Amino acid sequence: MAAVLAADVAGYSRLMSVDEEGTLAALKVRAMILPLPLHWQGKHMSLLGRIIVIIFAVIVASMAAGVALAIGIVAPDWATMDSDPVERVSFFVVSFFATSFVGAVAMAPAFVLIVLGEALRIRSFIYYGVAGALVALASYFGSDVSMLLENTTDVPPVEHALPLAAAAGIIGGVAYWLIAGRKAGAWRAN
Repeated sequence: MAAVLAADVAGYSRLMSVDEEGTLAALKVRAMILPLPLHWQGKHMSLLGRIIVIIFAVIVASMAAGVALAIGIVAPDWATMDSDPVERVSFFVVSFFATSFVGAVAMAPAFVLIVLGEALRIRSFIYYGVAGALVALASYFGSDVSMLLENTTDVPPVEHALPLAAAAGIIGGVAYWLIAGRKAGAWRAN
């Protein structure tokens, strides 16, 4: 720190000895112009950081909802499955990835509710839980996957699909709240 201070004092002293008025004018201009980009940069960096946190939270929430759906689909029949353990685990993994892809359908309504939460600075876990349930139910009714499976395969239909979709949405919404929803709108305060 002392070396930086000494170098700065030495440079300032040299400039003042060469051109005192020019050095003072340059310092005044620098003092007026330099804080403006720093202020703007702080706002932009805060918003950029918030967008990164939101995207990460959406990915984690989608995965949490996918795990909840996969467990809800596989768990009731886990004990009665007459296959080997490798097939059980592979079925769980396939269920997890399939439900995560179904979660991609929910991105548009989810982002609308996220923007609304950010704009109104809503930080309640109840809002994000209800929003997650609404998005999951909209995806459930919009996709009609259970009817397609029932008509084309011999896979038995999932029992209690509607409550399972709502529960997975609530889990995803609360997971989002834990990462990003608790600080909704905080980037605007800086």
